[in-house]
Amino acid sequence: MRKLASIVTIATADPIPETDRLDVVTLNGKAWRIVTGRNEFRPGDRAVYFEIDSALPADDERYAFLHDRCLRSWSDKHGKTIKQAVRIRTVKLRGVISQGLVMPVSAFPELTGFSEGDDVTTVLRVEHFDEIQEQMRAMLDTRTRSTGRREGNFPTFIPKTDEERIQNLADWPEKLKGVRWEVTEKNDGSSMTVENGEKPAVFSNGECRAERLGNWRINGFSSILWGRNTADGESVQLPLFARVTRK
Repeated sequence: MRKLASIVTIATADPIPETDRLDVVTLNGKAWRIVTGRNEFRPGDRAVYFEIDSALPADDERYAFLHDRCLRSWSDKHGKTIKQAVRIRTVKLRGVISQGLVMPVSAFPELTGFSEGDDVTTVLRVEHFDEIQEQMRAMLDTRTRSTGRREGNFPTFIPKTDEERIQNLADWPEKLKGVRWEVTEKNDGSSMTVENGEKPAVFSNGECRAERLGNWRINGFSSILWGRNTADGESVQLPLFARVTRK
């Protein structure tokens, strides 16, 4: 499980050109760059880093300054709000891409005694936004971005991948010197998982889709699953039991 919130040390803090109000900071051992207020941090300062896709509790006043831009709400069919969270996303400020949020560790007295690298996700009640989204979809039975008929939820016996982000592994190239390893690429797109069980099924966004997933139409199940991209007519072979993406 990734650390959505952790104790970090500020590595660098540099002013963003052509503005007198913003800095960009980096973190020890990580490759993230985060935009902050001018002189909010100095190298060596301890801070709490919230990774992108973190969902912060909306009832915590320490995150109230983010409500205007980052507050996400879910309502039932009667319009009653049943869940709120502050979503941390990648943003671009004054031409600089900012990924995540850093706040002074002094703002969190409950973290006294924690050290650099410690996972404080649970202590600060931080959740993964995608997991909340999945729960709300199941509860409210709302449609997802995928098209087609909803058949059920993602089965518990199929493990979900939760790979560490490369930005959190900035010191790994040095650690892996002399070790043989494989480089892979993750493409953006619509991910899906295919189950070739008693009733073959396709899963996306935590739901079962019987026939269609985005632009993919499932033509049949055998030793090879054929998918046809209905947008451009392309057909490809999709291996079973594999999580695949279409860019």
